[in-house]
Amino acid sequence: MHYTEPVFRPPQEAYTPLLEITAGCTHSRCRFCNLNGQTRFNMAPLAQVEEDIKELSVMYPHSTRIFFLMANAFALSYDRLMERIDLVHKYMPEVKEISMQTRVQDIKNKTPEQLRILHDQGVCYLYTGFESGDDETLAFMDKNCTAKDIIEQTTKLDDAEIGYNVTFLNGVGGKDLSRQHAINSGKVFSKLHPTDAVWITSLVLLPDTQYYRDMQEGRFTPLTEKEMLEESKLFLENLDMEARVRGSWLTTADINGVFPGDKKKVLDNLTRAIGSIDESKAAAWRSRIQYI
Repeated sequence: MHYTEPVFRPPQEAYTPLLEITAGCTHSRCRFCNLNGQTRFNMAPLAQVEEDIKELSVMYPHSTRIFFLMANAFALSYDRLMERIDLVHKYMPEVKEISMQTRVQDIKNKTPEQLRILHDQGVCYLYTGFESGDDETLAFMDKNCTAKDIIEQTTKLDDAEIGYNVTFLNGVGGKDLSRQHAINSGKVFSKLHPTDAVWITSLVLLPDTQYYRDMQEGRFTPLTEKEMLEESKLFLENLDMEARVRGSWLTTADINGVFPGDKKKVLDNLTRAIGSIDESKAAAWRSRIQYI
């Protein structure tokens, strides 16, 4: 098998066979990401992909799902994706589900008809990584997309019946943008239709990221642990949709429920967490995190 280190895959794909069709990220400029600069984006040669699929077919002869690596494998053109999907079906005929990560721009570069065909060929789920629905926060992160782009491109996915996730990145706007990041993200995400859940995760300032350098040089003021919980609560107060809401392992409060029915319960949990958080203990825990 050919894998370019470091390998990044969503936790939900922990038991899914991994096939490298790309390495790195086409954008590689998000200020919070520690993938930036580690691996230049490149496309795995088709012969290498075929060799790896053959090996996976021996290792996982009855697998029904496969995950395409890496950071945004959906960046490949429709034709190149189809070439690789055809090889999967040739050597692993039981595979019915194909998932991968994407950027908004990657969806924009596919027509509605192409998305529908990709769905029919097994592309069932895209990890989108929006992080915010606030335009100023998206620009500050250098995401190269707007809230309008997010709504328009997920509508295309909805029409093609391709599932996707929605993630709110708590703290990514810092103190200056916190309130609008929370409120506008809640309002924009309320217009989306995620397949499994709206996820809340929290910013970790890893030393090899631009945000970390921004903090050291005074261009970014991170939220305290209590302020991050307050921001999460404000986001959820503005989230008006039918969806499961879950907190990742990076959150310091119990966030898990199905909206709208569990909304009050989740908000009450956050209120209690805000009132009882041990700031120094929580901050010390976050400072020990070395990867996300």
